[in-house]
Amino acid sequence: MFSRRMLFWLVAIGVVSFLGSMALLAFGGGGSQGARVGGLPFARSALGHRAFVKSLQRLGIPVVVSRTGSVRKVGRGVLFVGEPRAKGWKAAKVRRLMRASHVILVLPKWKGKPDRKNPRWTASVSLLGRSRVERILRLVDPRARLVRPGKSVFWSASRYAGGPTILRPQLIRSPALRPIISSDRGLLVGQLANARNTIWIVSDPDIFANHGIGKGENAKIAVGLIRTLRATGGPVVIDTTIHGAAGRPSLWGSLLELPFVVASLAGILALAFVLWSGTARFGAPLPAAPLFEAGKLTLIDNATRLLRYGGHQREILDRYRRALVSAVTVRLHAPVHGPTGSDKLVRWFDRVGQARGTRHRFSEIIGEIETLAAGGSVSDRKLLSAATRLYRWKGEMLDGSERNQGR
Repeated sequence: MFSRRMLFWLVAIGVVSFLGSMALLAFGGGGSQGARVGGLPFARSALGHRAFVKSLQRLGIPVVVSRTGSVRKVGRGVLFVGEPRAKGWKAAKVRRLMRASHVILVLPKWKGKPDRKNPRWTASVSLLGRSRVERILRLVDPRARLVRPGKSVFWSASRYAGGPTILRPQLIRSPALRPIISSDRGLLVGQLANARNTIWIVSDPDIFANHGIGKGENAKIAVGLIRTLRATGGPVVIDTTIHGAAGRPSLWGSLLELPFVVASLAGILALAFVLWSGTARFGAPLPAAPLFEAGKLTLIDNATRLLRYGGHQREILDRYRRALVSAVTVRLHAPVHGPTGSDKLVRWFDRVGQARGTRHRFSEIIGEIETLAAGGSVSDRKLLSAATRLYRWKGEMLDGSERNQGR
């Protein structure tokens, strides 16, 4: 149907498609975006939040990194939405996330370029456009605006130790926000409270980012914000769906992670060994069987099958009887000639058989054969049994019975 070249390409495309589908099953559930996206809890880059997450865990605060259904997991806890984008479907996603009971929304500030040699690190960063940040801010507070003062600011006293240490701070101004951490130029953290939930908006992500959490009192402020908002208990749910890292638990992905990857590698090696051993041939190939086998037995077997298929078993038994009786008649020089079933010939065979000590009388055998040939449903076993008795009678008539051979 196909040429060899076409068949080769069909098989190659099928193998590549299969391997690609397995890779998507294993890695399609999301993963680290490296330095390209800020706010990811597992990112090791300068813009990631890995250090912040590890700090919460070491302090005994339950942390859930959520890749699906983040709002449902919050309960009495806090939903942490770090540096989302508000382009396309993500704007509606941000609005849905703001329905949780307690939310900390951290606005983005930087855009980073990953290092070519190590994509997990940041090669360079630049400020994100103000309009892009305000687009996210106004999804929550339409009257808010972004402020980026070019000089140092003076932080007002708050419940948290000291003021934050931020290079080129990014602040917000809004009449709808209640100050949590503020300065003379704007708010770093503002509360937007309503009857349904409480939302804290953090204007600058540097106090949570890997590059800034270790500066000054930033770590104490970051952890203090979490402890204050989750006063009623519950986990800190860190959403990753807004960064495109959504996914469901994957069996294939688990097989490629420790400790299951050891068993996976063992299984792959075993399969490779089986395939490799099957490609080699042990000894010379067996010759192909001929389409039609030669020989007398094959010819007899085919003829027998055809006669049986046509239902000629009785005719075969009748001809066999005639051939054997004729042979015995000629060998013994029977004085009586005629049909094989004539009364005179039957009586003569009975007398000679009695003298030779045959086990069966010829009249009994010929009577059984005539009964089977008369009609009705007869099994092949009965026909074969009658033919066998006739054959043994012939041997005893010509060679003598076993009783007489020993005398």
